[in-house]
Formats: sequence, C-alpha cells, structure tokens
Amino acid sequence: MADLISKLAIARKRIAATFQADRQHELPAVPANSRFRRNLDSVAVSRALLEVFADVEPFVYAASQASQYDLQTHWQIDPTPLVSFNSPRQVARTFHKLFGCDVAALKVDYEKALTLLAQMNVRRILGKSTAAKMAYLKPITGQAFKQLTPESLQAVFPEVMGATIELLKRQAVRLQRQAATCTHIDRQILLLSELQIRNRLKARFDRYSLFSQDPDLFYRVYADEIAQMLAEHAANPSFPEPAVRASLQYLRKDGVEIAYARRDAAFLSSGDYYGDCTASEVRSQVDPEIANIHWTVYAWLLDPYYRVLDVYFNGRRVLKGHVLPLIIQGRRVLMLDAIETIPSIRDFLRGKPNRNISRPIYARRKELLKALFTTVKKLAAQMGVEAVYVDKYSNTKWVRAEVGKLPADSYHIRDVIKPFKNSPIEAVIHSITGAPVEDVWEEIQARNISLMDQQLRPNYKEVGVLMGRRKDYFIAMRGI
Repeated sequence: MADLISKLAIARKRIAATFQADRQHELPAVPANSRFRRNLDSVAVSRALLEVFADVEPFVYAASQASQYDLQTHWQIDPTPLVSFNSPRQVARTFHKLFGCDVAALKVDYEKALTLLAQMNVRRILGKSTAAKMAYLKPITGQAFKQLTPESLQAVFPEVMGATIELLKRQAVRLQRQAATCTHIDRQILLLSELQIRNRLKARFDRYSLFSQDPDLFYRVYADEIAQMLAEHAANPSFPEPAVRASLQYLRKDGVEIAYARRDAAFLSSGDYYGDCTASEVRSQVDPEIANIHWTVYAWLLDPYYRVLDVYFNGRRVLKGHVLPLIIQGRRVLMLDAIETIPSIRDFLRGKPNRNISRPIYARRKELLKALFTTVKKLAAQMGVEAVYVDKYSNTKWVRAEVGKLPADSYHIRDVIKPFKNSPIEAVIHSITGAPVEDVWEEIQARNISLMDQQLRPNYKEVGVLMGRRKDYFIAMRGI
C-alpha cells in the first residue's frame, strides 16, 4: 500500500501543478487489500485525474495521438469508431448552428438571466401570486431577489434555472387552455433553457485545454456526450430546431439502446453495478468464487482502444460487453468479451434459480443481446477488421447459452497479439507524472483460459464467431 500511496501523492502533485487545479471529487477510499498489489501506476493516475476532472477522456486520447500508436498505420485497423458513435463534424455543425460559436467561445449571459427572472415578476407570468411564488429563489440563493447580482447568481445557476423552469412548466400545465399565456411561458422557458444549456456545457468542458490545443480532437472525444446534451435541450417543445435531434445519436430512454461507457468515476464501479469479478467491493460480486480482478479496471480506463458498451432498456443499464481490437492467428479481430447482465436478469444467482428476476426485462433478454451483437458487427465493419470473436464465458447462464449457439473456432493463446501491448496506457501515465512507468497490468480475456474448462488442448481457447469465421476453422479438442 505504501507504494500506491506514494504514487498517488506524486500524481496528485503533478496534476495540481500542471493544471493549477484542486481536487473537486471525492472517490471511495482505496481498500488496503491484494487487488492493489499490481497495476499501481494505472490505479494512481486514474484516481488522481478523477479527483480533479469529471473524466479522463482527453488525457487518454491526447496521449494516444502519437504516430507510433496509430492502429490504422501499423495494423490497418481504423480506431475512429471506438471513440464515438456520432460524427464529430455533424456535432460541431449542430453546435455552431445552435449557438453561433465553438464550445470554447461559449458565453453565459448571467445579466440576461436576471432580467428574465425580473420579467417573470413584473409580467406576473406565474399568475396573481407571482411575487409569493418567486420566493423559491431565496432558499437557493440565500438572498432576496433584488440583492442578486450576476456573480452571485452564477454560483447557484444550475439550481436556480432548474427550479425556475420546473415552476414555469407546472404553470403552463395549469393554464394550458389559455393559448396566449402559454405561448409567453413557452418563450420564457426556451430563453432560460438556452442559458441553462450554455451553463451546463461551459461548466462541463471549460476546464479542458483540449479546446485550444486540438479542437478537432475535442469534438471526436466528446461527440456523444455533446450530442446527448444538445438533444435533451432540443427536446423542449418550444425549441425552434426540432430536426436537430434527428441528426444526432443519443439515448432516448425508450426501448433498447446502446452507448459507450464514459471514462469517469462510474467506470471504476461498473463491476459493482453488474455484480461481476471487477467489482471494487467483493460483497458486490454475485459469484465470489471467481477471482476478483478489480485492479485491471484502471488499465482499461486508460487504454484508448478498450471500450465498454452499455446496453440500456428504457433508460436503465441492463447488460454490457467489452470490445478490444486484437491480432489473433495473424487476423485482425474485434474481440467481444465480459458480457454481463445486472443481477435481476440473471436466471441463476450463486447456483440457485433467481427468485427476484425482473420479468419485463428478462422477457427482452435476447433482444438486448442481439442489439449488442448488431452494434459490434457494425463497429467491426467500420474498423476494417476481418472477424468478430465472442468470449464464451459469462456469469449469466442464458448469455452463455446464446453465445454457445454461434459458430465456433479456437486458437492457441500465444497467437493473441495486443497491438502496441501496454504502451498507449504507459504513454497516458507518463504524460501525467513525467516519471518512468513501472507497473502496468491489463487483463486480456482473449488470453484467459481459467474461467471455464472447455475440454480443449492445453492453452487453447474456444470462442463464438459473430463474423468472419475462417474456412479452415477447427476446435482443438482434448485428446484429439
């Protein structure tokens, strides 16, 4: 633990000095156990960055831009689809269309916000008791409305805008038959919503130097998140550009949807959410007999080519899978593994039938897995790989059964090559600490043959083939 503590202290000091930034977020305490006796450089840098920034995306992708880590040049694999689902150019065009500027130049007019709030009072937008209803501001701001300044409003802007817009929406419902009044309320909501989204975007991204250093890279890195924020903003019925949403891919919280997991603090606890062997707390692991490998999550977080796909059902994460481009037997392969579900749609828990199964979601289980398969095949086609392999192990029995229906192939684990090995991860770490990188470990499930006995020859692994099975495929059965 002393080594991790010292590495964490070094990383914190370098980040504070480089970015003139203090810790903004409190992460759970580092547990003093064997899961952190390896991969200490990844753990230290990941935690130090997430204590200051909301995510590590710009640091991961900025460090991987070096030509020696270019998958396209060295391995003829296009990594672009692994960054975002949305087109960065389309997101940038949409942003400019809505706000007339780039993200870096975005301004929030807090004086205008005060004027709009004052107009609500003067025009009695909330009815005869508008003055009394406006009292909601004082508990939030700690000041009477007349004492508010743009500076004091800025400190509590999200809370004030949220409460105000919600109040206006309720008033619109009450007055829905009075068309003229409702139109005025809708206009007020629209003006406040634009200020709200400007503030959200500025607060979310203003601290990143990636704006000025590489604007194109910024849009590639954050295309999906910006698209989600813009689409939610455009969902307002009064929004003048409803077609904006049609040009963006985002979570509508309706039916089956897929998105990349963000490289933020929640990434570290994904195993706890799904109950798998990467859980930070062993008690969160549904099958404790499987060795816990939480230590690898930090390397995955910093690996630009390692992505986690979350499958959503009506806005809730219910299933996930991990993808990583590899070279297997000399072929370009996109590996899909670690397919896990939330405990409530596992058919068995700790070897016994699950009595608390969520029937509505469980009934859609094959659709959820099919959506993941379809998305991964689409990614593979865009990346130019030759095949998609699916690891046969999952903690969920029905997932194993479905993967078992796929065509199969096998390979010797010595024939698995990870492009650039751990060098891109080490580059991220070095870009932060400036010190030699000594301890980086990453679990590659494509090489792991200890999860289940497949009755194969020593050091062989059998996988499902989602796309591109070899003509000379074979299953290296034991004793044959």
